[in-house]
Amino acid sequence: MPNVLKHPVLINGQAYQWSDTNLIIGSRVIMDWKGINYGTTMVKQDIHGGGTRVVKRGYGKEESTCSLTLSMEEVEFLMKDYGVNSLIEIQPFTILVTYQATGTLKTVTDTIHYCEFRNNSRNPKMDDLSIDIELDIVTSHITFGNIL
Repeated sequence: MPNVLKHPVLINGQAYQWSDTNLIIGSRVIMDWKGINYGTTMVKQDIHGGGTRVVKRGYGKEESTCSLTLSMEEVEFLMKDYGVNSLIEIQPFTILVTYQATGTLKTVTDTIHYCEFRNNSRNPKMDDLSIDIELDIVTSHITFGNIL
């Protein structure tokens, strides 16, 4: 029996089968993507009062990050679809990442809101069989785990 995980796609380090994952940028279904990494952090700090113990906790801003690896061909398709010469010229868009939740037939969708590309670069190397492009994305916030 052939190995069905020949080319797994990585979502935050977890391998899923290609058939279980989809990536949509704006209204375009992205076919040739290699990985995506996204997450949210919040500043949290313990506040000490009298004595040696924490008396409360302060909460600061929430920040979201996103990076994406696409093939050079997919980058060229995106620029053509949006009518631009550089990814950084594309107006804000939404990214949807859908995958099948572990142990269920339900589909989980993560929504990465108000995205813009930070860079438009190429990094071909000798012996590359395909050129993969790592892209940094600025995003306002992420909605995790909308189960459909």
